[in-house]
Parts: sequence; C-alpha cells; structure tokens
Amino acid sequence: DVSAVYRLMGVFEGTDIWEPLPQTIFRNSGILLYGFDYTIFDVRLFLDGTVDFGKLDPDDTENLIFRIAVIPADFAKTVDLKKMDKVIDALDIKEIKRIN
Repeated sequence: DVSAVYRLMGVFEGTDIWEPLPQTIFRNSGILLYGFDYTIFDVRLFLDGTVDFGKLDPDDTENLIFRIAVIPADFAKTVDLKKMDKVIDALDIKEIKRIN
C-alpha cells in the first residue's frame, strides 16, 4: 500500500487548502522541510532542514493539521496523489476520522 500525507495550509473562502508532503519551505534563515516516512505499522511525521529549530515560530510546529491516506498500491497508480481532493473523490470517501 501507499501512504500519502497532506498538511492543511489555510482556508480560502471556506475551502481548505491542502498540500502534499514532503513540503520544503525556503526562508532567509534556511530551509524547513515537513516530511514523513511510513511502514506497514505506522506513519511518522518529522521536520528537517537547515533552520535553527530552537528559533522556529510556534505556527511552524503547533496546532498543525495533517491528513494521512493509506491507499491500496494498485489503486494508487490510477489517482493523482498530489491532490487530496482527487484521492477522496476516487476512493469515494464520505467520512474522515479525526485522531488527536
């Protein structure tokens, strides 16, 4: 199976804006990377890069919202994983479970 991870970047006119991981952000202070890895048992989210992690703004690390989709490998070949709404539509998902 394939795991895809998306980060909520904001809301525009009532519509959520989701971006796929990995996501690289270039700043004057360096590079910040939101990444993930996965096994058959779990998904691990992490930060990497050249920024000083001790000086990150709380907006970079707190109260972030992610969506994780586990997609059957054969099906993953037929859908654009970079667009979360395409994955949801293709899988005909009606309900998304929230885990804190």
